[in-house]
Amino acid sequence: MTVVTFKTKTEVFAFLEEFRASGRKAKIVSTPKEIKIGCGFAVEINSANTSSAYFLIKNGYFPTFNGIFTVKRGNGKSSITKII
Repeated sequence: MTVVTFKTKTEVFAFLEEFRASGRKAKIVSTPKEIKIGCGFAVEINSANTSSAYFLIKNGYFPTFNGIFTVKRGNGKSSITKII
């Protein structure tokens, strides 16, 4: 799973709306506790759309953008990797 995180719920929902308006699928999920920052919500996207998400963030107004992370879960453990 790939998640995009922000520090405010307002930006989570604004990003979700703009991302979907560009024809891509996304949904709201709970921010993985291992990331330890944010408002409690994140936007889950397809990993193939990471570049598009970053382009939208870079060219939009998202001052509380925190990062884009890959989350892998298995065997009772989670692995978090910050992509951007």
